Amino acid sequence: MRCVRSINKARARAIKVSNHIMKISKKIRLKIVGKTTDDKIVVTGAFKLYDSVLGIPLSDIIDELWKNNIVIDWYEFIVSARTSKMPDKSIKHLMSTAFADSINYKNALSAVSIFFN
Repeated sequence: MRCVRSINKARARAIKVSNHIMKISKKIRLKIVGKTTDDKIVVTGAFKLYDSVLGIPLSDIIDELWKNNIVIDWYEFIVSARTSKMPDKSIKHLMSTAFADSINYKNALSAVSIFFN
């Protein structure tokens, strides 16, 4: 029972964040796909959110999710970006810039490159 409550709370929190980021559109939703070992919620749909007509910067999406203890499924993000015909070089640049802007990570490019090995 405790696990069900935890999942429902996590789902409600992810939907709240999604609604906060996407005040205008109800078509793009973040989907909960799991939890990390340190109890952060993992969501998919971030690339669709970034690539929408609203043009929300990826760093803003990362920041808003991070404030609510939510992280992006980066594997799904990359797959979605490749599906939309974005080249790997552009994906790397987008992710490293967003990492550097949002969490001020000094080695953002080297952190991103682990996804492309």
